[in-house]
Amino acid sequence: MKSKDLRKVVMRMTDDGISSRQIAKELRNVVSDRTVRRWQHLYKRTGSIDLNVPNGRPRIVRTKQLIQK
Repeated sequence: MKSKDLRKVVMRMTDDGISSRQIAKELRNVVSDRTVRRWQHLYKRTGSIDLNVPNGRPRIVRTKQLIQK
């Protein structure tokens, strides 16, 4: 099972009201309780199950007009 598919399963179980500890146990320790909680937090914060959420300060826009030599 791919990681994204596994995250979908975890989120579906979360939506059904199953605890993170129980999810980790039912998945036979494929993922840890901590990982389940991290995915749940990410999903609640962003509404997405994608892990490529940028961290920190956004990049500065660079255009030819802003770059002076």
